Amino acid sequence: MSVVVSIEGRDAIPVRAIPFVTGWKLSPDVLATCLAQSSDWPSHPQNMVGHHIMQDGRIAEMLPKEWDGIVSELQSLSDALHAEEVVEQASYREWRKQSISVLPSHCFVWLDTLESACRLAWSRLTIMNERPGDKDLNLTPYIPPKLVGVVFEGLPAPDVTLQSTQVVRVRPAGIEPEQAQHQAEPVAEPHGTTGRQSQIDDQREENVSSWKAQVRSLADEEHRKAKAAGYELTKQQIADRVAAVAEKMGIRGAYAKLTPGNILREALQGDRWKRPID
Repeated sequence: MSVVVSIEGRDAIPVRAIPFVTGWKLSPDVLATCLAQSSDWPSHPQNMVGHHIMQDGRIAEMLPKEWDGIVSELQSLSDALHAEEVVEQASYREWRKQSISVLPSHCFVWLDTLESACRLAWSRLTIMNERPGDKDLNLTPYIPPKLVGVVFEGLPAPDVTLQSTQVVRVRPAGIEPEQAQHQAEPVAEPHGTTGRQSQIDDQREENVSSWKAQVRSLADEEHRKAKAAGYELTKQQIADRVAAVAEKMGIRGAYAKLTPGNILREALQGDRWKRPID
């Protein structure tokens, strides 16, 4: 199913569909921050604007400040789910389901706006072990059946005729389509790719453990520096500082550059990190 909807003759994407379209690079918390225009992270799309359909059917542009409450709600959801965790990361699956509903219904972003914003931002993004399609917008993503109604709530029916353009190549500006297609063509793998893929998967698992340990160590340092200066940082402030240091040091997650949001959620929240007592 295509997630493209037609509004006043123009292609649009439901806000709740964008995490699926982007392969969760724009997870609900990151997306809301981008629409609030409060993220200065280089790989986050900038100057994106959301719109909503009012009760009388007219379209209205949403101001960045309207997304601040959504950002807070998503953070509260994350905090609540983490508080109930017995096993680390056990709540992530539930967070993925519930966070979609926290994004407002009746809201959308114009497709050409999303495409141009992602093209510019992702031209700066380096993905470890990048695979074909990792930087593309998938306009026919898999959406769990129970969430389909939630995704399209308050919006026109999707354009079911869109088949041949289900993937939008988000190529850097200045590269012609033919050139981009040539660059994106995967090189044929030699025999024994199963073993190689296994090594890659193992490396990714090591990367997950490694980056979490590294950012927690950086968090310890930021806490100690602040304490020595006579003040205490919140975990969000520590995550912001650690993200900046991690970028300079080249520390990355299993698939992509670390952001303050996933550092906080996956490495520092709740019992994941304790402030050093020394």
